[in-house]
Amino acid sequence: LVFNVLNISGVGGDCLTFRRCYSVGNIVGTWFGVAGDDGILLSEACFRMLSSRLLIKLLKLTFTFFVLLVLVLKLKRGRGFNFEYSTTANADILFRPSQPSALSKAGGFTTEQESPVPPGSAGIEFVEAREPPLSPSVDEIRRIIRDNNVHADVLNENLFGPVENVSFVIVVQVHRRLNYLRKLVESFEAAPFINRALVIFSHDYYDVEMNEFVRSIRFCRVMQIFYPDNVQISPYKFPGQDPLDCARDIDKAQAQKEKCLNWDSPDRYGHYREASLTQIKHHWWWKINYVFDGIPRLKNYSDWVLLLEEDHYVSPDFLYTFDYIVRNRDNLCKHCQVITLGSYNQLNRRNTQPNALSVMLWFSSHHNMGMAINRSTWNAIRSCGSNFCKYDDYNWDWSLLHVSRQCMNPPLSTIVVSTPRVFHIGDCGIHHKGQLCTADSSANTVVTRLKDLKPQLFPQNFFLKLSNRRSPKLPAEYGGWGDKRDHQLCMKNIIAQNV
Repeated sequence: LVFNVLNISGVGGDCLTFRRCYSVGNIVGTWFGVAGDDGILLSEACFRMLSSRLLIKLLKLTFTFFVLLVLVLKLKRGRGFNFEYSTTANADILFRPSQPSALSKAGGFTTEQESPVPPGSAGIEFVEAREPPLSPSVDEIRRIIRDNNVHADVLNENLFGPVENVSFVIVVQVHRRLNYLRKLVESFEAAPFINRALVIFSHDYYDVEMNEFVRSIRFCRVMQIFYPDNVQISPYKFPGQDPLDCARDIDKAQAQKEKCLNWDSPDRYGHYREASLTQIKHHWWWKINYVFDGIPRLKNYSDWVLLLEEDHYVSPDFLYTFDYIVRNRDNLCKHCQVITLGSYNQLNRRNTQPNALSVMLWFSSHHNMGMAINRSTWNAIRSCGSNFCKYDDYNWDWSLLHVSRQCMNPPLSTIVVSTPRVFHIGDCGIHHKGQLCTADSSANTVVTRLKDLKPQLFPQNFFLKLSNRRSPKLPAEYGGWGDKRDHQLCMKNIIAQNV
């Protein structure tokens, strides 16, 4: 039965079973006149021969099984073959469409780049797969951040001239969403005049792939700065989440009994700090301090700084519009301290006025996207730094609204574009329920709407229209910023030249 199951090859290539081997012994014994015990001995000899063959077969089968097992495990771990497929949401692609870069004409400069397509490749560029880069240690990241902020190198000055000659400064607050940042950078590249800009990427998380992407930009001057008190390099101590910190929802009496570190500093609602939330306000405040006061090569720059975030997207005429408002501000609204290029209004061809502007009091939830200030406005905000740093709200924009209404005189006013030039693609919202929502899909929605408006972009003139919108009242603080350590760290960053 065993031989039948294993299909063991016997003498002459025939399949010998237990019964056949026994029959062989009897037949041979009968032919040669051998019977009884001698016939049994012949049968045993046959069995020994087959047993040795069986052992060899079993060893071969065992070795074959082991080799197959190793190959299967190797394939499963992706070491034998590295297959990846491209989707519109996949940032790490092996196969990607090869598209020519946008043609930019700005101030006499014309930049055209083409991506040659190999014959027969059907517009597909094959990119060699590679292992993801290894992340450096926390100590190494700390050293990289310190050295980078001290030197604050400007990339691409050899292509576009010294940074002192820039017409625009754009600051992008970056966390970890590389897919969205790619879309923002693509929209930058399609905008005329971008070669006259300095784009500063302000990071609160060091990522090797993100860093490589930013440093690969070639269409404008680029600078990187890193928020030095980020949670990544202090995960288990302030400003990160110390294990001895009070839990968010613990009662103050219980917190005092347990003697957690910040038991005496809950917010106005009785909650304790969450490091991941407080970092956003810390980063925004440090960033704007550092750009205006901490970068030596920008100390004489007194013009406007445009503030963006990694999940924004800009129209092709965003710098054209920005430049028009800056040059004509005295005629449009001389006392306005802020320019707002973004809004949460949906683009609609029927009711859109790309050449219309409005003037109104700055209000955080309406005018926090694509806002720009100059050094004069910054100096007024910085003088109210204590109000910003001690206001019990972890949102930087609501804290700035508190500064505007309670400390600044007059409060902040802004020139607002009726048709937004800056868009938010990081939150798909309720209208995308049940649909695929990615950086690509959100950006494509904006691109489609901008194509519909293309004939109306780059208007020759803008006009002011009356706005009957009343500015809402200042709401109560949102909380999340009651910890005294956050107040102290925020105040410390008002002068960021010690970084």
